[in-house]
Amino acid sequence: MKILLILFFSCCIATVVFAQEVQEPRKYRAIILDFGLDYQNLKEDRFSSIDRYSWGYPVNIGYEWDRRNRNIIELRVSKNFLPTSGRVNFHSLKAQLNYTYLFKYGRNSNFSLGAYADLGSVFVFPVGGWSGNNTISYANWNSYGFSGMYHKKLNWINNSVVFSSQLSFPLFAYLIRPAYGIPYTENYLEDGTFDFQREGFTKAVILGGEFKTINTFQNIHFNINLSKAFGKKDSSIGIEYTIDFFQSTDSKNVRLFSNSVMVTSEIKL
Repeated sequence: MKILLILFFSCCIATVVFAQEVQEPRKYRAIILDFGLDYQNLKEDRFSSIDRYSWGYPVNIGYEWDRRNRNIIELRVSKNFLPTSGRVNFHSLKAQLNYTYLFKYGRNSNFSLGAYADLGSVFVFPVGGWSGNNTISYANWNSYGFSGMYHKKLNWINNSVVFSSQLSFPLFAYLIRPAYGIPYTENYLEDGTFDFQREGFTKAVILGGEFKTINTFQNIHFNINLSKAFGKKDSSIGIEYTIDFFQSTDSKNVRLFSNSVMVTSEIKL
C-alpha cells in the first residue's frame, strides 16, 4: 500500500514539474472500453497454500460524465485462461461494478478526490485431479472507500497527450465468504450433494456475510494512463498499466494479485 501511494504521488509531482499548461477539457459524457493482458498470482488456502501464476484478459466497460464533478460507472471483468504452474490448475474470475464520484481538490483542478462504492465477486474453479462436492470457492462483497485521481494535459514532443493516475481502496465492506464455500452445509445436503433449490438457501447466503475493515479486506486498484485525443469531440485512445490487489484474510485466506497492460478508449458523446 505504501509503495502504491509513493508511485501515485511521484507521478503527480513529475507531471507538475515537466508539464506545460494546456486548456482544461470541457464538460462531457463518454463511453469507456478497455481491454488488455494481465499476469495473475493466485493463492486460495481452501484448495492449496501454493502460489499459482497465470495469464489472463481484463475487460472494462463504463460510462463517464463530468458536469460540475466527475462521475464514473464501470464494470471490470478479469478471467485467467492459461495456468502456468501446479498439477491442479485453477481458473479464476473477478467481476466488479464500481460507481466513483470525484470532485476537484482545492485550487489545483488537476487533483480530484472522492469516494466509490462497488459490488464484486471472485470465483476460483479447480480443474483436473480434484474431487469434492463443492469445488467452487467464491467471495462476494459490497465495499465503500476512497478514490483519488490526478489528470493533466501535457505538451509532449509537439503533441497534446493526457496523463492520468488513479488510486482506490476500500475502507469497509460486507463480505460473503462462507468457511467451506456454502453456508450451513448440513442443512443443504441431499444424498451427499448440495441442493441449491432448498428453501432458505438464498437468505442463508446473503445473511451469512461479515463486516470487514481495511485490515482484513483489501481490494486496491492503481493505474497510470497516457492517452491521445482524436476527433472533433476529443475522444481518446491510450495505454494503461494497472495493478489490482484483492485479499481477504480469514481462516481460509484468498489473494489475487494482477499486473495488467491495457489499451484504453474513451468515446465522447
